[in-house]
Amino acid sequence: MLINTHTSPTFQCPTLIRFFVFLVIMCISLDKSNSVELSDWQDVSNSDIQKFENMVRTVLKCRQVPAASITLVKNNVVLLSKNYGYSDPERQISVKRDTKFCIGSLTKAFTAVILSKILSEHPNVTWETSVKSILGDEFRLSDDLRTDMVNIEDLLAHRVGTPAYFNALLVGFPEEVTRLNLIKRLRYMPAVAPFRSKFMYSNYMYTLAGHVAEILSGKSWETLVNEYMLTPLRMSSSGFITDRSDFKDIALPCALKHGKLVNLNPILLHSVYPCGPAGSLYTTSDDMAKWLLMLLNSGKDMFGNQVFENNILEETFKPMMPVPFPGQDLLKTKYPISDVQVSYDLGWVTSYYRGYKKIWHSGGITTHSSRLWFYPDNNVGIFAAVNGPQTREKTHAMRTIMSYASDILLGETPWLNYSTICTFPAPWAERHAIKEPVTVKRVAGDLRTRAPRELVGHYYHLGFGEIRVHFGDGGALILRYGRFGKMFLHQEKGLEFSGKYFGPLWFITDSDDSVQSEKIRFVRRGMRISGLYFYVDPQYDPSFFRKGKMPKVWSDPFLRTENQNCNQTSSAETINAVLTCAFGFIGFTLSVTL
Repeated sequence: MLINTHTSPTFQCPTLIRFFVFLVIMCISLDKSNSVELSDWQDVSNSDIQKFENMVRTVLKCRQVPAASITLVKNNVVLLSKNYGYSDPERQISVKRDTKFCIGSLTKAFTAVILSKILSEHPNVTWETSVKSILGDEFRLSDDLRTDMVNIEDLLAHRVGTPAYFNALLVGFPEEVTRLNLIKRLRYMPAVAPFRSKFMYSNYMYTLAGHVAEILSGKSWETLVNEYMLTPLRMSSSGFITDRSDFKDIALPCALKHGKLVNLNPILLHSVYPCGPAGSLYTTSDDMAKWLLMLLNSGKDMFGNQVFENNILEETFKPMMPVPFPGQDLLKTKYPISDVQVSYDLGWVTSYYRGYKKIWHSGGITTHSSRLWFYPDNNVGIFAAVNGPQTREKTHAMRTIMSYASDILLGETPWLNYSTICTFPAPWAERHAIKEPVTVKRVAGDLRTRAPRELVGHYYHLGFGEIRVHFGDGGALILRYGRFGKMFLHQEKGLEFSGKYFGPLWFITDSDDSVQSEKIRFVRRGMRISGLYFYVDPQYDPSFFRKGKMPKVWSDPFLRTENQNCNQTSSAETINAVLTCAFGFIGFTLSVTL
């Protein structure tokens, strides 16, 4: 995709966003019932909690979710902190009180609060301070505009215009790629939207934000999380999954195949490396109770100690980008209640659930998923995490658990019952059946005949790493990408192939609700194969990997020289200059579709 550099970027105006938020709030507030004032004083009975626990067990069973960790707090009291189900789904080994779950992108709020705290201690640095002024002239993104103007707020608000490029994280960056190495690679990850014009979720930008915190503080991001949060809040059972070499007290990730739960290799949880600031935390229900109590109590811990000044937290709740996740809202035109997004903030989303202001975020890593919702005006907080599988049914399970919990804590009559908690989104909307994988017999020996040997070799992209293609046993053509990515390539037509993962990531293309093959297209230029296209982000054009071994690019002279060769070329220049950058030695700052 070529971006017209003559188009001026749309700069978000905070006044306009706040006006938009005001209009949405006025509309949504009509859904708020007359019982709101009473619910503020209404106690949650033991019977309510028992009904909720029965609901959780029912949802886990009917949705085939093996385990859950739940926390409920209200009025500075922990009403429930408990785990359910099996931490080892295959062997049906029950969870324990201290069984840990990965919380994925709930980590982003920790990163945002850390930066808010650091900025409060650095009067010369603000949210609007450019990243380049902090990191120095060697810092670059995909073009000069973003390089010069991107600020801390842009990173946390997901408004840089760079896509998620999630598959590079899915397969796992090599262990030798440090956080600093990855940040140097950002210049080779093409942006696809004008700067500050569109919400585009990016774990890489949160990794960059974490690095900014490291530079400003002189400490690692992990040290900052420990010193600012885990230690003062006594979250002693929480930590960083990338630091773990054993997983005996971690709920095992799992997949569903033909209706049967299958354990996955927990080393896949390390795929978040080196993007720790975007999603590397694991925790327990007890520890998340402490985090929720602090958020709801203006920065004070459960003992009344001031861990963060309230203004530090409030800075992370300010609206930045409107309606970040279209399609996820529940509207009263279809459902019994409304649950409507207003804005993405800094590591948080603001919504209105049944007229109540809700601040929340979701998280996911491998097949672990998490949700945290809290209602600041009602002193209500809810946390839930599960260990899999990666199906739509799991997503529905999370929403029904969070919604039912919200209703009982807010004093509202639950809109879900013991039937609809298992059928949602039905009867209000279509509930899609789970797609099961189909086993297709292929003749491996035939692949060697149809797939030319010239496809074999190394392919690289300076932003996304190296791919290796080779023949395996029996003549099967195999593609390897990252630490964990291995797939069989099956020729569809000419140089077009489909890919099915095997090894640790088998479930991505061969489990219930995950049956779509990857698409790979080799490129021939003249008499030789010059590269291949691979979808690093399935929502956008595939990325071109040049044939050849990954060059040693991390010396400063190389970065300066080669980055200037391409990044200073704009899309307004001649097509010859564009193609030089797209297919030259360092290439691929621009994503060109042929």
